[in-house]
Amino acid sequence: MIKAMNSFWDGLRLVAKYPKHWFMFYAINFLFAIVIAYPARALVGNYFGHSLQADYFLNQFNYMAVVNFLKDNASGLSVLLAVFLVLALFYLLIQYFLAGGIYSIYIQEDPPTDLPGFFQLCTEFFGRFLRILLLGLLFLLTVVFIYFLLNGFLGLLKKHIFNEIYSSLLRGSVLFAIVLLVLFFSMLLDYTKTFLVLDKHKSVLAAFAKSVGFVAQHFGSTILLYFLLVLTGVFLIAVYLVVSRYFNGQSWLYIGILFALQQIFIFFRVGLRLQFFASQIALAKNIRKPFSFF
Repeated sequence: MIKAMNSFWDGLRLVAKYPKHWFMFYAINFLFAIVIAYPARALVGNYFGHSLQADYFLNQFNYMAVVNFLKDNASGLSVLLAVFLVLALFYLLIQYFLAGGIYSIYIQEDPPTDLPGFFQLCTEFFGRFLRILLLGLLFLLTVVFIYFLLNGFLGLLKKHIFNEIYSSLLRGSVLFAIVLLVLFFSMLLDYTKTFLVLDKHKSVLAAFAKSVGFVAQHFGSTILLYFLLVLTGVFLIAVYLVVSRYFNGQSWLYIGILFALQQIFIFFRVGLRLQFFASQIALAKNIRKPFSFF
């Protein structure tokens, strides 16, 4: 527990040590949000403004208003969806590109402080980080297949389960197990990136095997650290939801305050993602014992 807590605080100090990279990640997130939100807002605003259904849609959920909107704007929505998918893929690639530089900055004792040096580190690890992304997508497809397989098995069992409560508990247990499996593999991929940069591996599979061995050897510390980081995220969401309830008015002042609160929340959420990297790097550097599968 002490190792996990120390790594948590070490990661927090590490993120705070490089604030300009934190602001850079936030700025990219904000830019993509504007690019995605503006055309969608324009389409929705123009439609409801001309159709005189805005009051019904805003004051109470109007199902037919939504149906009419989807029907009248099918072509525009299909174009927007295609644009959103391309932007989402581009955003994901940028995040993986920058992740190589962030891991290098957090791991190196004397990292470059200028942006050209940072981008050079990003370029060095981009190809290997993309292979980690492909490994994650392969695992995700496997998990989806397992989920549908288990749901099919539960469908067969349901014929012999006459208590709906038990049936709901079984479905909930399957979903909970799948979520835990996804989170666990996400943690393994984070440590794969750590060992890929820390030990300068050329092979992603070798780094992944080392991350599996590290988590197995220090299971308690790695799980507890991940649990602390997840709880921090839950705490941030809870604080935002509680505070934002007091600014639900329709005046420009309330809208401005709510927007500011949202940006503060997103800024700290970005920082939390960086702390995931930094804390796991700190844990690997502090307690790892020399071992290798290769």
